Amino acid sequence: MREVLVRVARAGFAGVLTVLMVGLVGVGPAGAAVPGRPTGVTAVVSGADGLSVSFLPPASNGGKVVKGYRATCSSDTGGVSRTVAGSASPVRVGSVTGGARYWCVVRAVNADGVGPASVESPVVSVPGPPSKPYGLTVTEADGPRLRVASNAPVSDGTSAITEYEARCVSGTTSIVTGKDAVLPVVTAVVEPGLAYRCQLRAKNAYGTGLWSAFSVATTVTGVGAPTALAGTAGNTQVDLTWTAPTSTGGSAITDYIVQYRVTGAGSWLTFPDGTSSTTTATVTGLTNGAGYDFQVAAVNAAGTGSYSSTTSATPITGMVIAAGGYHTCALRDATVKCWGVNYSGQLGLGDTAWRGDGPGEMGANLPAVDLGPGRTARYITAGLEHTCALLDDATVKCWGENVAGQLGLGDTADRGDGPGEMGVNLPAVDLGPGRTATAVTAGYTHTCALLDDATVKCWGDNGYGQLGLGDTANRGDGPGEMGVNLPSVDLGPGRTATAITAGAHHTCALRAGTVKCWGYNGSGQLGLGDTAWRGDGPGEMGANLPAVDLGPGRTARYITAGLEHTCALLDDATAKCWGYNGSGQLGLGDTGSWGDGPGEMGANLPTVDLGPGRTARYIKASYAHTCALLDDGTVKCWGDNDRGQLGLGDNAWRGDGPGEMGVNLPAVNLGSRRTATAITAGLGHTCALLDKATIKCWGVNYSGELGLGDTAWRGDGPGEMGANLPAVDIWG
Repeated sequence: MREVLVRVARAGFAGVLTVLMVGLVGVGPAGAAVPGRPTGVTAVVSGADGLSVSFLPPASNGGKVVKGYRATCSSDTGGVSRTVAGSASPVRVGSVTGGARYWCVVRAVNADGVGPASVESPVVSVPGPPSKPYGLTVTEADGPRLRVASNAPVSDGTSAITEYEARCVSGTTSIVTGKDAVLPVVTAVVEPGLAYRCQLRAKNAYGTGLWSAFSVATTVTGVGAPTALAGTAGNTQVDLTWTAPTSTGGSAITDYIVQYRVTGAGSWLTFPDGTSSTTTATVTGLTNGAGYDFQVAAVNAAGTGSYSSTTSATPITGMVIAAGGYHTCALRDATVKCWGVNYSGQLGLGDTAWRGDGPGEMGANLPAVDLGPGRTARYITAGLEHTCALLDDATVKCWGENVAGQLGLGDTADRGDGPGEMGVNLPAVDLGPGRTATAVTAGYTHTCALLDDATVKCWGDNGYGQLGLGDTANRGDGPGEMGVNLPSVDLGPGRTATAITAGAHHTCALRAGTVKCWGYNGSGQLGLGDTAWRGDGPGEMGANLPAVDLGPGRTARYITAGLEHTCALLDDATAKCWGYNGSGQLGLGDTGSWGDGPGEMGANLPTVDLGPGRTARYIKASYAHTCALLDDGTVKCWGDNDRGQLGLGDNAWRGDGPGEMGVNLPAVNLGSRRTATAITAGLGHTCALLDKATIKCWGVNYSGELGLGDTAWRGDGPGEMGANLPAVDIWG
């Protein structure tokens, strides 16, 4: 008997096959005549775990009757080699391994011994689970998590692989898994600093295969948490600063994720501030007087790291400014003072005398608005001839003109224009049982409040559907129209608001970066590509009211509405404006309206050019001009300038022709080394709250709205701005 080990390389298989070939001429006693080789060997799957091996008898029986056969089936993909005896073709070889590939040989047996093996059959695959994946590689993914890749199994078990499962182990305490239909597989979150070894296995219709060999250990680096997070409150915004993580996991930080929530309650919201590796951010669109928590996480190629410790801030704990038609108000230390025109009592002083248009009327001589015993203000807003305050108890009080019920008191009587109408005698607006306000905004002759449940209610003039109630009936000008009887604005199923703004005769709401507007649309100020009003008839609100298209991937941080135009501060700190543009108030270098026809919004609506490298922190739309507070604390204004409201020392409009924006648009001269922290704009005047908590105003001054003790306009001629423009004496 001879035994020979032969190493044979088989095409189409990984690795090397080792075959034991016994008796090239068979096995038997000396002088025996064993049968020859069987021929035509084939193998097919038989049942769940068997092969049926067919063959033809050998040409020679060795001179003696063939009394049986031996079939041997072997595998190079993990299947078990099996030898089975049989009396005739076919021979069934059982207990083969599902998912493996086999080839078979047959030997004939007579009285003298076992003949030589036949030529191998063609390879046949036995259905079953896939074989083991091999060649694993492991890298870090966002989270941090682990991304496990490999070569596909050599055999898919004759059935398509439907799932891969990864298992990563660190010691005996940390085990994470992950599944996916394709490679690579990303696991659940892992712990930075631990070393993980991973395995993979594959699954098909016949079952789950065996685990692969373990990968080389991978230590999770991740990126650390930012530190020293701090917030500085501003007007409807908070400026955040932080220190970069000490550990970056060996990969540069490419972005930071900023999240916020109402203090101690609610889910975290991600603020869409674009991609930036700077350690500062300004979270806008917040409610003045409400407390917020903030947290920050760093992002690099390995993913998003752990969040920082939280910090808290309450927007506007200092000063707020608000400009109406021809009057201006300031809030400091919860006290409100107003000056300018006072025909309807909009200054809230119990008379109709103007303030600020003559000497001795400002400073200590300017009375504060009486809001009632123990009541103070958190925020103020001014309409054409009325003013509203959000009070410390989250109620709203309004005074001034009330021709359309914009004060929300169930009548049309002005308030604040005569004695005994303010303080305890001025009722709060009835917002409904148990409802309070988090924000308030005033249009020309209508008012809206953002409520504590994130719904919106509006009252006053509704001639254009600006109240968003599906009709044109005024609300608040008669009894029984407020409180529970005043419907909320339908923003769509499950839709609520985080910010609101009111223009002359239209209103907009912001929620999670999405803007919806309703009311008058004669110039496309609703941003819907037409001039159809919305909200003035049934079926126009809710799901039927489209969102404004701000462009691919763009969302809004903040919104502001003017006479017939609207602007949004976007997530990347750029600004877009649409609607009427007769004075260049959109800042696009022309005078054509935008948003009033198809194809004018979205990617086709340009951003306002603020200058090289400049971005916006805040934007304010007014009658026919617009101003932006830039990232460096400067102010730029464009549009109508007949009254010097752009603050550039002339009457020339800006933004209505080519070459007037960007680097060619000067910043307002606020004085040597002076910067702004907030801005507001009226019909023809503009004011800025400066870094030293002083206020400067410029533009028209018919009624003393600039607060300088005269009626001389400022900013419409040379030498009137900068150091020559006095600060408003409000507090004495």
